[in-house]
Amino acid sequence: MVLRREGRGIQYMETYEQAFCNENEKEAYDEMEGNMSGYQRMVSYIYRYDKGIKGKNAGYARIEQRAGRCRITIRLQDMVSVLPKVSFFIQNTQGRLLIPAGTVMRSGGALTARIETSAESIMNSEYSLGQIDGLFLQGQEDIFYATVWKDIEISPENGMAQNKDQQ
Repeated sequence: MVLRREGRGIQYMETYEQAFCNENEKEAYDEMEGNMSGYQRMVSYIYRYDKGIKGKNAGYARIEQRAGRCRITIRLQDMVSVLPKVSFFIQNTQGRLLIPAGTVMRSGGALTARIETSAESIMNSEYSLGQIDGLFLQGQEDIFYATVWKDIEISPENGMAQNKDQQ
């Protein structure tokens, strides 16, 4: 998202290309700020699941993609005794394919994680960011956390992601 001054206010733009009226204005911004074309950012809420049942919002994940790199920032506000392991997940016919990405750490009163990987080969796997359905954080016993950014939901029976039209 690019901010552009319009009179007394600021107009929020969806993409870098929409923010500029002409090529000269775009080139001037590139020289001043660095080229932001291809930059994408998304924020997705992370929910707590207890025995597969969706509960409260427990935090968020910010996903940023630029110049072939993907950066994920995770922040959870939940009291846990076991630090959750973070995985990217892909829904498939066999269930959920997990791609391990690390563990969250305690930071003050929150749990945080920062992950950086190639957008074309998530955690050196054969999968790109475009193929990833969301993030899965395994907590203790029957508790896990998940966020999805495609049109799927987590099934209460087994914690598996399902297309909304399969329900």
